[in-house]
Amino acid sequence: MDINRFVRAVRPMLAASLALPIAACMSSTPRWDAQFGDSVRLTLSQQIRDPEAGNNAKAPDGVDGRAATEALERYHKSFRDPQPQSSGLSTTVGVK
Repeated sequence: MDINRFVRAVRPMLAASLALPIAACMSSTPRWDAQFGDSVRLTLSQQIRDPEAGNNAKAPDGVDGRAATEALERYHKSFRDPQPQSSGLSTTVGVK
């Protein structure tokens, strides 16, 4: 058998075998594209406690400004001036 005849015979079968998986993928892509980002938008909307909060003049529930500022300062100070940690294994013995 001549190699050229073999290549001419195999080429259409190879093209058909490659075209079939590509054609199968193309049918579902528009459906996926139409739903792209829906899960992210749903997750973000579920994390909003009160969507109308900007329209409400009432103060939100939680910590007042002064307490929040002091708590934040203590938090930052814990990194600037860390307190020495005791060793993980320590025992105390008291004498009466």
